[in-house]
Amino acid sequence: MTMRSDELLPDDLETLRSVVAHERAVHRTALQTRDAEIERLREQVRLLLAQRFGRKSEKLATEEAPQLPLFNEAEAEAADPSEEAAEAAEETP
Repeated sequence: MTMRSDELLPDDLETLRSVVAHERAVHRTALQTRDAEIERLREQVRLLLAQRFGRKSEKLATEEAPQLPLFNEAEAEAADPSEEAAEAAEETP
């Protein structure tokens, strides 16, 4: 036969108060632990979102993107007018 929870409570008022105080302390600790975990998870989500969707700077070539510097070839060729002048001078009779 199982006893109901109210049958387990003491009849003495002081003992009952100490039981309630203990239960409140346990509950408060559990809430603080839960709140700390929630805050930690929120911070982790914020960092992951910033990493995934935040501003990114251009990165140099890596193993995943070895051709990234190739995009600079056109600018490098256009920025060197001495070669164009030399080629034009050679073609002119």
